[in-house]
Amino acid sequence: MKTSPQIIISSVLIFIISSLGITYFYIASHLHSDLAEIQAQSIIKIFLELGLLGALIPALLFVSLYLVTRTNKNKVMLSLAIVVISALAVILAIRFMMYMTFHEFSPMIQFHPIH
Repeated sequence: MKTSPQIIISSVLIFIISSLGITYFYIASHLHSDLAEIQAQSIIKIFLELGLLGALIPALLFVSLYLVTRTNKNKVMLSLAIVVISALAVILAIRFMMYMTFHEFSPMIQFHPIH
């Protein structure tokens, strides 16, 4: 397959952008003031526990959509597969948002500066 490096690079790029976006979304939704107030180790912990996990969803869905569109030549089956993958994406996004909402860090994340 000639486009293997291209799909790998695209998937990694989607994974990185999604993980950074999810991390920023979590911090912004819990911190209603300046981002300078959060400790660096808290940002890293949020990135590792939520950002990387949440970034798997769009990266894997992108790869699965790419593979389905490449391998499936039947238009009806292709349409059905795209609908199923899209529905799966919505369900996974809702489940992950619920996970982010009720996730508790141990020890607690510090949203105030160290003096």
